[in-house]
Amino acid sequence: MLNRLIVSLFALFLAITCDSQIRIVDKETYGAVPFAHVINENGKLIGTTNIDGILIKSEIFKEPVNNNSIVSIQHISYKNYQIELNTLLLGDTIFLLPNNIFLPEVTVKKRNTDPQYLAITGYFRSYQLNNGIPKFFTDGIVVYYIPLGRKKELKNSVLHNRSFRNEKLIQQEKKRSVKMEMVCAGIPNIKAETIVQDLDKTYSVVKETADNYRIENKNEKVGLLLRDSLNANITISIDLIAPEQKKVKTFLNYTSEILETNIIENYSSADIKSFSKNDLSTRKEYRKIAFKHKKENDFTEIEVIHEFYVLGKEIVYQSELKKIEVSNHFGLIRSTNFSQEYWAKLPKYNIPEISPNIENLFGKELILYD
Repeated sequence: MLNRLIVSLFALFLAITCDSQIRIVDKETYGAVPFAHVINENGKLIGTTNIDGILIKSEIFKEPVNNNSIVSIQHISYKNYQIELNTLLLGDTIFLLPNNIFLPEVTVKKRNTDPQYLAITGYFRSYQLNNGIPKFFTDGIVVYYIPLGRKKELKNSVLHNRSFRNEKLIQQEKKRSVKMEMVCAGIPNIKAETIVQDLDKTYSVVKETADNYRIENKNEKVGLLLRDSLNANITISIDLIAPEQKKVKTFLNYTSEILETNIIENYSSADIKSFSKNDLSTRKEYRKIAFKHKKENDFTEIEVIHEFYVLGKEIVYQSELKKIEVSNHFGLIRSTNFSQEYWAKLPKYNIPEISPNIENLFGKELILYD
């Protein structure tokens, strides 16, 4: 009888735990932290906060978990947070410490008729999982070139990079009858416009307070625009799929279902009316896609995270750009080329370090390209 009571109480506790929520909030402002990711010891994404900073505990239990394992909570605007999964599940609020990056302003100057480009140098990293299994990781130092005053065609020049792949998974996939590979990891495409400038007419930005705006689509909240006047920072967070559940695209015999596209951008500015890509400090994009060929029974679920942290900006003229080797390729570079250990310098620039739960895969599940 006692054993049955203990089992019943444990089942009730587990049910309550699974149905409850965890709030991820800013330690200084107590504001919600949307689109924070929880990464387990195997490098898998096991949870994501919604636009209101809520993490549903039951989402974590969709897959078998080791409650004694250490998970990493990551967000581009905050310092990494390591916590034992048991402790996370027993709590109701997690406080993240802001990770502010301050950059010098760039003044655009005219020089005769020579067109100008905004050159943004920064650190990038990109991480892809297929059905929850890590497949690719790449990072490096890249320079983006954004034309000023005319068509916004973005180009880049990669100065240093390293790329890793899951060779075992790649070999398994080669045995499939359908050979097309979906590679989403690579150099992030940061766009030439801000998120708000890039939205179509179905979106609207609604003022709530002097520093808080909500972004709506079809009269539903899908994003936030927040201004921190004290630190001269503007943060935009948006779910580009909401309020729909997914967006379906077909090409030849392939179908892709875009399940999530969440973007966060931070700008070193306090002027909501006139901030631009010139003020960009960080950008993060998370996408989840279900992909299949008509001959396949099951979809492959693909998740990818792109991050970009600005290190410096300058104006470059077209006459100078002609002497630089640039590219419009934003895919995965299947090779490694660096002359310095740039990843070791991340703390110097106040950039969150790579999650230990991902870095521990290097040289094991994830093998470096030559």
